[in-house]
Amino acid sequence: MHPLRFLRTHKTAEEKIAEGIAVGVSVGLARQLLRYAGVGLGAAVASAAVTTGWIDLSNNNGSHATVAIAAPGVRVVEAKATEGVHFQDSLYPTFRAAAARSHRAFGGYLFLHPDVSGAVQARYFLAYATPKAGDIQPVVDSETGPPATAAKATYAALHELTLHGFQPILYASSSYVLGLVRADPRIKQFRVWQAEYGPTLHLVPGVHVIAWQFTDRALVGGIAVDGSQLLVRRVASLEIKPVKTVPACGVDWPRRPRSFYVKAAHAAACRH
Repeated sequence: MHPLRFLRTHKTAEEKIAEGIAVGVSVGLARQLLRYAGVGLGAAVASAAVTTGWIDLSNNNGSHATVAIAAPGVRVVEAKATEGVHFQDSLYPTFRAAAARSHRAFGGYLFLHPDVSGAVQARYFLAYATPKAGDIQPVVDSETGPPATAAKATYAALHELTLHGFQPILYASSSYVLGLVRADPRIKQFRVWQAEYGPTLHLVPGVHVIAWQFTDRALVGGIAVDGSQLLVRRVASLEIKPVKTVPACGVDWPRRPRSFYVKAAHAAACRH
């Protein structure tokens, strides 16, 4: 099957895949379950209160998609940065600049090729996307080929990003997430931006979902884009935090040192 056709079928068929085990719960309760990662088998989020607070864009949307970034209600903008190790999205800087002008949280994602080293793809992404403090944590988009085959590269990419000090997020569809964690349970440790087109989001036990991509036809700013519902209260919980530093030995502390104990420990370390 052609990869794009596989992806489309994969996302729109999630309802039927999970139908036999799903148990519907309210949106409010589901968010509590998600926040504490204590979901039960087949828990589901109904779409009654879904809104598009998160959009994701790529070169496929064209530069005119910047109008969606400025649209009311948009809080998070994700943009494709790289694919594999040979493609850099030329509109990534354009979307970053537009998000800054509209004061939207911004992040980048890498589109994973399962037949290429995940660690190498992660480093390729970092070199081009240059994520910084205040951005949304880097996203690994894993959705190509059988999940059992993609799991190795998926984990490698996520792990490589953690080695660089990030707390990466996995993007995948509901049944694809299930296939990935079955193939490599270590993937459960990462937060998930989950795709499932339809009226219900089905949760994989033990997986912490932070956003639900529920459509690829959300009308935002007059154009159709991929639309997602945030499932966390604070966007800041998804952002890259500034690196905490202390002055080098012999350098004066700022006017308001973080604490007497930290200052004392720093002074002791400098004496040795």
